[in-house]
Formats: sequence, C-alpha cells, structure tokens
Amino acid sequence: MVQNINFLTFEIDLHNRDENIYKFAIISNIALFCIITFFGIMNMIQFNNSTLAIIELSFSSIILFSLLYFKKYRNIEFFLLTTTILLFIISLAFYLNSAKVLFSSLWLFFFPFVVFMLNGIKIGLYSSIIYALIIIIDSYLGIGNFTDLGGFLNISLGLVLFTYLAYLFEKEKEKSFKTIKDQQKQLSTSLEKNKTLLADNQEFVTTTIHQLRTPLSIIMLNADLLKMQTKDTNSIECINSINASISVLNNHYEDLSYLIGDKSLDYPVANILLDKFLKNRITFHSTIANINTKPIYISTKDEEYQYTISHIELERLIDNNISNALRYGAKNKPIEILLYKKDNITTLEFKTYGDAIKESKKIFQKCYRENTVEKGTGIGLFIVKEICDKYNILYDISYENNQNIFTYIFSTTN
Repeated sequence: MVQNINFLTFEIDLHNRDENIYKFAIISNIALFCIITFFGIMNMIQFNNSTLAIIELSFSSIILFSLLYFKKYRNIEFFLLTTTILLFIISLAFYLNSAKVLFSSLWLFFFPFVVFMLNGIKIGLYSSIIYALIIIIDSYLGIGNFTDLGGFLNISLGLVLFTYLAYLFEKEKEKSFKTIKDQQKQLSTSLEKNKTLLADNQEFVTTTIHQLRTPLSIIMLNADLLKMQTKDTNSIECINSINASISVLNNHYEDLSYLIGDKSLDYPVANILLDKFLKNRITFHSTIANINTKPIYISTKDEEYQYTISHIELERLIDNNISNALRYGAKNKPIEILLYKKDNITTLEFKTYGDAIKESKKIFQKCYRENTVEKGTGIGLFIVKEICDKYNILYDISYENNQNIFTYIFSTTN
C-alpha cells in the first residue's frame, strides 16, 4: 500500500525508485485511456464499427476504474498488475488487428520497456519472454502483420533484442538506485554518529564548565582574604595579578555558560537600573584595568536609566565590551564609558583608543577576530549581538578622535 500520494505529481525521485513506479503506471494508464478512447470514438462515428468501438470503450472504462481505484485505496500491487495485463492485451490486440504495420510495431516494442519499468527485472523478464513467444508463434502461424519470412525474422529478432535492451536498462537503473540507497544509508549512519559525538562533546564541555565554577570561586575568595590580611606591597601586587587573571577566566566561563544554556534556558527579566549595574561591573573589572594601566572612566548624568532585561544577559553585554576594551585598547590609555539620554532614549557607549576596526560589519560574527595577534575566542561580541537582537537594542561601531566607539541604543519598546 502507498500512502500520501499526490495523484497528479509526476516528478522523478532520484532517491526512491518505488516512488517513480506508481507515477509511471499512472502516466501509462492515462496515455492508454486517451488512445483507446480516441480509437473507440473513431470506430463508432467514422468507421461504423460498433462492435470494436464497444470493446475499446470497455477497455477505457476498465482503465478509468483502475485509476480511480488506485486513487482511493492506494493499492500499488493491484494497480501494477492491472496496468501490466491491460498493456499485454492491448499490445497484442493492436498487433493482430492494426492495419498499419508501423503502428503495430511501436506497440510491440513499447510493451517490454513498460513492463520492466513497472515490475522490475524478474517479472519484467518473464512477461516479456511470454509476450515475445506469443508474437513469434503467431507470426510463424501467419497471424498478424508479420506473416512473411522476412517480417517474421525481423519481428522475432527485434523483440528479442528490444527485450534484452529493456532488461539491461532496468538492470542499470536498479543498480543506480541501489548505489544511491547505499550512499544514503552511509550518510545517515555518519550523520547519526556525528550527532552522537556532538551530544557527547556538548555534555562533556557542559560538565567541565560547571565544574570550573567551584574552584574559580574558591580562588577568588582566598585571594581576597589574602589581600585583606597582608600589608606587603609586593604581595598585594601579586594578589592583584591573580585577581586580574581570574577575572579573565571568569568572563570566559560566563560566556561559555551563556552559549551552552542560551537555547535551553529561559533567563528571567527584570527592571534594572543601568547606571548602578554598570558601575558594579566596572568595579569588578577595576583590578585587571589597573594591572593593564587602562583606567576605566564612567560618565553619566543624575538620571534614572531603567531597562527591562535579564540580569545575566546585561552582564554579558557590558562585560564583553569592557573585556574587549581591556584586551585590544591602546596601553596607558583610558577606557571611557558614557551613559546618557537623548530624547528620552538611553544610549551606552564604550570608547577605546587604538587603530580603527577594519571590518566593522564582521566584528559581531561568531569566532571572528580582527586582531589575530591578541588571543581571544571571538565569541564575546557574537553574544553581544545575540542579546541586542533579542531585546531590540540597536548597536553600531564608529571611529572618532583615534577612538573606536561601540554604541548601544536601548529601545523604549523592548
């Protein structure tokens, strides 16, 4: 049984031989119906041969019934059997009764080709041999259009040759479909294997990342305790260096955690005071900023900058911009952060001294790094872009007064 058939769709499917068989059978039946109906009408009206006309129109009715039956019940086996029998009878009838030798010959050679297409090599070969034997015996007995010796030899040789050609054609076709099917199977197996490997790798990375949280927190806590207990300047500088390195690791950890959980976690949103939140993040990065002699200056007016966004995602947006400024900004030059309102629209800017960014359109792409000398993952600004798109935050890059300026405009309707 065949399901979900579009009855009038005849495109050839190179990957599924069975899909082509019923389509070819439908085409054959429609062609037979049109031809037999035409001859039935002609015999009835023009040649006044009502007996032959009734026989031909009866065959047309059977063909139509076969098509409608298949359309309703989708029984491919019955449909192919009916089509083969009809072709067998009609081909023999045309050979035995057609006044035109050429027309008769076309039907003779049409049958082996079609029967192979519909039934495959085994049934097609048996049907064609039986069919050819009937024609050859009839011709030998003087029945049909090829009754003389020359005609008999021609039709016999032609049928054998054409049956063999149809057999070779079908064999090569089945071989091609088998090759395609084997390739599909191999591809499917490889795809499943890769999916399993990807799932295993993701699980490993997720587990590893979460296991980093505890030692990172312990190191940060102990470093702060050591800093509180010591008064030695050199020791404090070493502790500050440790804290700076931990801040870098922590930022990478948070980025990876966000990337892994982005599609599966629902981050709760809240009304956040941007200026207060921004100052807290600057304080967090102050140690590494001082170590790199890149002080961070913030400029904001005494206004309320409130925005509805996830705490985690706002942290990723701000931290990645500050981290990029610390990594790629010019040494001994300050990092300026501006938060202001214009026409009741909140704008956040990060300004760093340095060479102009050449590929400003690519800078937010995943794994893209403008400066290949400085090591980085290339995912920080990609995360920023994803967050901006999610919350309708407009973002832009410009270059003025030897400064790269990353601008973020917080929409009033996020």
